[in-house]
Amino acid sequence: MLGRLGEIGGPDVIGRAGAKAATLARLAQAGLPVPDGFVVETGWFERWHLAARTDSVPPDLSPELRIAIDVQFDSAAVAVRSSAVDEDQADASFAGQYTTVLDVHGLVAIEEALVRCWSSAYDTRVASYRALQTRDLAQRIGMGVLVQRLVQARLAGVAFTSDPFAGERADTVISAVRGLGDRLVSGEAAADEWVVRGGVATCRVAPERVLEPTTALRIASGWASPSRRWRLPGSCRRSKTDSGRSSTAALVCPSDQHRRMPWSMVGSTPR
Repeated sequence: MLGRLGEIGGPDVIGRAGAKAATLARLAQAGLPVPDGFVVETGWFERWHLAARTDSVPPDLSPELRIAIDVQFDSAAVAVRSSAVDEDQADASFAGQYTTVLDVHGLVAIEEALVRCWSSAYDTRVASYRALQTRDLAQRIGMGVLVQRLVQARLAGVAFTSDPFAGERADTVISAVRGLGDRLVSGEAAADEWVVRGGVATCRVAPERVLEPTTALRIASGWASPSRRWRLPGSCRRSKTDSGRSSTAALVCPSDQHRRMPWSMVGSTPR
């Protein structure tokens, strides 16, 4: 019940791996540069739940984890990410409700992070969010967990291929912060925000000043042509920390199936 991220699939993939893992698996299989990893499937969560939610993983999970870690990561840092079966729905995103643990090293620490992710399915804030939804999700509690190689990002963010507030499908809205993306999704940092439409990149606000217009265009549309235009308000002057050489074009959704995409940059390499 450990599945390699690029290989999991099937009609019940969300039930076995959770929604986040299912989406990332589809993207990996489509050829996008998703960090490698594996999924601790929901069956392990169910066993842990039946064992009265102890502080440790089921004993027979440890040998499987050790093999998977040695094969894929060796001593590299990983991200341990919740992948609940009820998140990322059209009417119930559960964004920021479940736990993710970053910069995790070694079997013991990964097992501890797994238990933290599983435990978050029963957090008070999750129960409160679930109760606010228009339909009963109580019977859908289930949790897969992603273990992925950690991208030590210089900057990171989220790109929406349509404006999530105005509903404008011609716009790509990009949010960016320095370092790892958890600063953005947790609300710790106020992000730079850019809008790209028709080859024009417009900066709305730039408290972090991490993007320049060439890079915003590349995130939205691929390598930008020198002939493309951009508007850059005085409050969004070009950042000295971003050379514009990096491209994350491959991480912005290639089809209408995927509306929101996290991205990150390490030097000049897109992730």
